[in-house]
Amino acid sequence: MKAGTRPKDNTIIDEWIAAQHADGDSAAAWRANIQLANDLRGIRDVAPYEARAEVLRKSKTVKDELKAERSAHNKEAVLTQNLIRYQTGLDDPATRDDSERQLRSTVNDLKRRSAADSDTPDRRASRRALAGIFAMLVEGNRQYLERNQYDLAAVRNDIAADIPPDRPGVWLEAARLLELAGDKKRAQYWRDRAEKAGVTQPPGRGRPR
Repeated sequence: MKAGTRPKDNTIIDEWIAAQHADGDSAAAWRANIQLANDLRGIRDVAPYEARAEVLRKSKTVKDELKAERSAHNKEAVLTQNLIRYQTGLDDPATRDDSERQLRSTVNDLKRRSAADSDTPDRRASRRALAGIFAMLVEGNRQYLERNQYDLAAVRNDIAADIPPDRPGVWLEAARLLELAGDKKRAQYWRDRAEKAGVTQPPGRGRPR
């Protein structure tokens, strides 16, 4: 519509506006009003959205939210650096035990914070961090498997398996790697959890019973 290749359709425009959730007194509403002003410029009067965005920008609620978001972002950046250091430390036998303890402790703390009832910047940052840890641990395991370093691959997968949400397929992979590494007790723990969830074969390794 803005390019003039389609006739102006007020019904679609109104639906677009309603979908942006620009009401309320929050940082999300502030961003939504800014976005609406950008989206609708040239096909609708955007002065109300610009004015509303300016009012919200000056409000204490929005200022406090943005401050909390910046704080959470800074903490997340530091956390990411620490997580990379802990994972690197797993490769070195001299620092492996300490790095593993630090990594497990960090995961447990993030799980607690990510389970908070309120949708805060800290909860969102914690959930992003957990997703990042999981991806780094699982996706980075290929190199260790190729080198038959099952002890290290097992530790990494064991930590990843404990990160929400529940993933029975990952639990079974953890069990497989732990068995290869000689930790049959821990392997059975993950196998039991997977079986309770109704999964007895990881994806691609046969049809679950």
